[in-house]
Amino acid sequence: MNTTTKHTPAASIDSALADIQQLLSECCPASNKHERATVAIEALIIAGVCTHSEIVGAMRAMGFDYRHANILLKTMTGKASHHRWTLDGAGTYGVAAN
Repeated sequence: MNTTTKHTPAASIDSALADIQQLLSECCPASNKHERATVAIEALIIAGVCTHSEIVGAMRAMGFDYRHANILLKTMTGKASHHRWTLDGAGTYGVAAN
């Protein structure tokens, strides 16, 4: 079983952060912090920032509370139809195909 964790280069994360901050300002400026955090996490995963530490670090860099990011990742990850994200054995998050 392959247990190596994918790590995204810092330059890629920085680029993703700039794009996501622009996305948040354009698509959901009036949304509450919870909705904005959910959109940001999903955009990070789509951009390839997909390990727990990378996601939480990126969320902190964008001004979100790391505890909120942790809670969202924990409660919205799984295999049930209400989950937004999946987590594989290597610790990589993906967007659920619901």
